[in-house]
Amino acid sequence: MIVRKKRFYLAILVLILGVITLLNSITSITGLAILENSAISRGLNIIGIALIIGGGLLLASSRHYYLTSRIKVDNGLVRLAEEASRNVKVQRDIDHLTHELERGNTNPGLGSKNLFGNVIYVRGRNGGRVFVRPTIDGGGYEILGKASKGNENRVIEKIEEIYGIPYKRKVS
Repeated sequence: MIVRKKRFYLAILVLILGVITLLNSITSITGLAILENSAISRGLNIIGIALIIGGGLLLASSRHYYLTSRIKVDNGLVRLAEEASRNVKVQRDIDHLTHELERGNTNPGLGSKNLFGNVIYVRGRNGGRVFVRPTIDGGGYEILGKASKGNENRVIEKIEEIYGIPYKRKVS
């Protein structure tokens, strides 16, 4: 979160410097020394535009969320995540879902469902499941578990046991 805030403030600073440089280059053309300052003015224009573009890119990159894994809190969750990742398609799904969460997409794959409290899980097309909750500072997500469609219920039971409020699943 701290890195993201620093990047955000740096982006704003670079944008402001770009605008100031660009405005300064425009006003330096006035007066009797138009011919002398035209090369300097063009240089300042280019620098100002480059700073504005750089600031915009920095601002765009500061929108990423960070992910931290809490799976290692419990050996059962580790074992279930390893079981899910044996299937290559499921592992690809899990990788895609975590990448989308990092990009700020809170509804990747087939969407997200609320499990209990602030714990949600996102589902992939090939059976991959990632169970997350937002971090306290709101700058990312904690990964609580990973599952396949086959071991999803066991992962949910384990997460309920560790993190709290039981979730009543419909028996079908």
